[in-house]
Amino acid sequence: MFQKFLSIFLLALLGNVVAYAQADCLDADISTTEATCGLANGTVTITPTSGISPYFHEEFGGVPAAQFGNSVTFTDLAAGTYQLLINDSDNCGLDIFFQIEEDLIQVVSTIVQDVSCFGSSDGAASIDVIGG
Repeated sequence: MFQKFLSIFLLALLGNVVAYAQADCLDADISTTEATCGLANGTVTITPTSGISPYFHEEFGGVPAAQFGNSVTFTDLAAGTYQLLINDSDNCGLDIFFQIEEDLIQVVSTIVQDVSCFGSSDGAASIDVIGG
């Protein structure tokens, strides 16, 4: 806070005050979980790593704008790209962009056993999958 005051004071002393923007005043860690099988069950947790608490987030996905402490988590997110603005109590803003990936089904192995003779029903198939 003192550094910001000193910067503004020095600019005012030089007569150059037009606007003041503080660079890199707010940063955050972002953690996401994937949405599964086309469902809206992904999550994002945003944890500010600088700035002045408490923090505030804009309206997001039906969740009204609100104040939060150390972190905020949004749930029920579908796969896609999202944007969210957070501010600290000193009104320093951070525009956050994040991606919720979709956990797709992946075929790991397939085993096919052909029938022994035309018309027989002794064939088999096996598919191992992960994800989804």
